[in-house]
Amino acid sequence: MEIFDAELWAIGLALDVTFEKRETLQIHGVKTVAVFSDSQAAIQRTAHLEPGPGQRLARQIKRRAWNLLAHGIASKIHRVPGHSGIPGNEEA
Repeated sequence: MEIFDAELWAIGLALDVTFEKRETLQIHGVKTVAVFSDSQAAIQRTAHLEPGPGQRLARQIKRRAWNLLAHGIASKIHRVPGHSGIPGNEEA
């Protein structure tokens, strides 16, 4: 797996964990979750499904996001600069 693919896989994994925890999130009134990545290329890849590197993973991410939305939870993917001093960034 290339670094690019690993970044996409991690975004998908974050959405999987969110889906697994959806009932708890709903109980607490969560309507939107944020996924953070320091890979601008991976984030940009999730925005389209055209053929090319990462297409399969981008499609999986879209399906996961749609499944969450069907349960009333929107997802947003944001870029966070790596090693930027943001609390929790190193642990994540």
